[in-house]
Amino acid sequence: VQDETGPVRGMSVGLVGDDPLEFDLFRHVETGADGSYSFRGLAPGKYRVFVFDTEDYEALRKNRALPFYAKPGETVEVREAEKITRNLKVSQ
Repeated sequence: VQDETGPVRGMSVGLVGDDPLEFDLFRHVETGADGSYSFRGLAPGKYRVFVFDTEDYEALRKNRALPFYAKPGETVEVREAEKITRNLKVSQ
């Protein structure tokens, strides 16, 4: 994850199933010092990946799926044993 100045540490990257009814697939991780993140052990399927401020996590989670699906993000399709890289941008 990067902004205009470079890698962003401590941002949350969310991952949900591509269908809002699949909210139970929600996972999130925080970016490391170099802005990197990783989701391991995903089942094959379509997902949405997006960045959100870690401080907003509880408020978003209480409202369930809708706020997560309103976030700008990218759709990714994961196939078995596939490694996918996505460079996500945040604006300041």
